[in-house]
Amino acid sequence: MPVRLAAGLEFAGLSVFRSRTIEDGRERFRLHLGYFSSGSDAESVLAEVRRYYPSALVTSVPEATSGSLDDTMNTAFTLVRGAVARLVESDEVEAAPESPATPATRAAGTAPPSPTLTPAEVASVMAPQRYAVQLDWSLTPIDAAAVPRLGIFRAYSLYAVSVLRQGSPEFGLRLGFYKNLEGARQVADYVRHAFPQASVVPVSFREYTRASGLARSDLDAARVPRPPSAPSAQPADGRTHPEASARPGAHDLDADRDVHVTLTVEERAMLTDRPERNRQNG
Repeated sequence: MPVRLAAGLEFAGLSVFRSRTIEDGRERFRLHLGYFSSGSDAESVLAEVRRYYPSALVTSVPEATSGSLDDTMNTAFTLVRGAVARLVESDEVEAAPESPATPATRAAGTAPPSPTLTPAEVASVMAPQRYAVQLDWSLTPIDAAAVPRLGIFRAYSLYAVSVLRQGSPEFGLRLGFYKNLEGARQVADYVRHAFPQASVVPVSFREYTRASGLARSDLDAARVPRPPSAPSAQPADGRTHPEASARPGAHDLDADRDVHVTLTVEERAMLTDRPERNRQNG
């Protein structure tokens, strides 16, 4: 099932995604439009959606196994900018992941996977749902140099995706990852002044593992000890030469992984979860 709406049906700030469930031993896919703050918000666009999808209805957010790319295996992922550090609250620390075969890891309401699935497919079905903020989607490649350097980006991984749709390349820019929908929505709202089309998208287990793997590799490479550099010549008066502090990359956050991340009060507020019911139109 292609992850796209019918031509001419677009809604700013909303995303299209697909959920995958195992029912009676068979895979079933559903197409969704979301996310909405309330059921009434979803009802407000339902009539327009039903012009193209007569059986559309308002339902609750899928709890797991959702994704927003047609084929993750045939999608190219590129790390644009890795996180300098990850802000972690005391109640946000995750326990060590349990074995994929442990029933406790399965999201509530998710049917047990079919025994005919491969181990990778079982892990995908049972993995917790992750989210990303899609900052932009374009028919032209993303110019990394033109992407605004917002302070909140320092706590997350900024990555690009490239896919082929009907033989034509399309490109996206995403920021991740988030463990809950509301946290992702708050960040999307915060960055929308710089990215008007920002929306929340669920990411599949494959997308999460591939994109986060790039970020880990980038971070590991940055931690490799550098050989000591030869001492630079100092002026006779002992003062630092002006060119020494103006060298390229001297203030590049990505060049120094030990930088402490300091966010503004507003940015920290955007990362604070608040209970709210979320619905989607699917």
